[in-house]
Amino acid sequence: MSPAREGKTAFPTPLRRLDAIPGAGPTAIIFAPLPSAQPTVGAALDVLRCLAAAPPGHQPLLWLSDWSAFCLNCLSGGKTNQDDLTAIKAAYDLLLGCLKAIAPATMQSVRVVFQSQAILADSSNYWISVINIGRAHQLSKIRAIDEANAEVGQVISSLMHVADVLALSSSSAPRCICSLAAQQPLHQLALDYMSAPSVADGGLVAPSLTSLPALSLRLKAAADGAAAVEDLDAELLLLDGAPDVQRKMKKAFCEPGNVDFCPPLAIAGALVLPYAEEGKLVLKRREEDGGDRTYTDAAELQADFAAGALHPGDLKPSVRDAAMAVLQRVRAAVSSDAQLAKAEKEVVKVQKRAAKGGKGKK
Repeated sequence: MSPAREGKTAFPTPLRRLDAIPGAGPTAIIFAPLPSAQPTVGAALDVLRCLAAAPPGHQPLLWLSDWSAFCLNCLSGGKTNQDDLTAIKAAYDLLLGCLKAIAPATMQSVRVVFQSQAILADSSNYWISVINIGRAHQLSKIRAIDEANAEVGQVISSLMHVADVLALSSSSAPRCICSLAAQQPLHQLALDYMSAPSVADGGLVAPSLTSLPALSLRLKAAADGAAAVEDLDAELLLLDGAPDVQRKMKKAFCEPGNVDFCPPLAIAGALVLPYAEEGKLVLKRREEDGGDRTYTDAAELQADFAAGALHPGDLKPSVRDAAMAVLQRVRAAVSSDAQLAKAEKEVVKVQKRAAKGGKGKK
């Protein structure tokens, strides 16, 4: 397989592609984020928001790009390629388990497809489609999607994304893509390819595209002009235990009346109110301050905080405890499931390799 190259654009015929979900009806396609050894609450909630954006009558389908992640060296550093693939699979298994723990009703209707499993069902047509996509694009166009597209693996993963969208399209049932705005350039590359006359003549209908802004659940404001430095205490992680949540929420920025950047409000609106078992936030207050207050609406909570009716000293601990209760469901789900517990151990191995500056494969 050759990466995209500079030169004349040519669209080969006839159209060759993988049919990843043969016979499926109306489908809403969500591309999961790349696997991470430190999965964040924000990333999981973004997936759930995209799943919720599926139009009525469309089955949500969550696509896990495990082989693309391998091309991009995600979770790399194992002694063998199989070690890296195992780590990627474990990270995705862990994400799925966490999503089911947070939103079991939502995930019950979701069809999950691993890219690798779909490809292996008809690998010849899939890789031919990747080659043809590469022939049809100048390398400069692929690289223009992302300044990081300088390495062969990054270029190939972009071509694979176009092949994935092609594989998930249909001529007989409506398909749509629900994604974050950050994923839109890759999706648009695929849709542009499908609009070319010789590809469109293949009878496929390009999926419609719905883009959502990503959540911002950072607990600290980024310093102006400061270099980007990874700070894991700046965001809640899916597998954070009670001490982690307590430490992070204690340091969370929360200025009286400031609703433009208020992490506890953001967490209450995105995590607590939608996914707490009782669907509400009980804000504990002293009697002289008005007593306890129960919220079921994020807008009402924000309005009271903006008006000064709620103090950060009351908001932060109440949101902390409610967020901790949701994440305790996640931890309980992982620890009680043998497969998820094994997946977590694999991900921990990656974390340890990264901390040691893993030597990688020989």
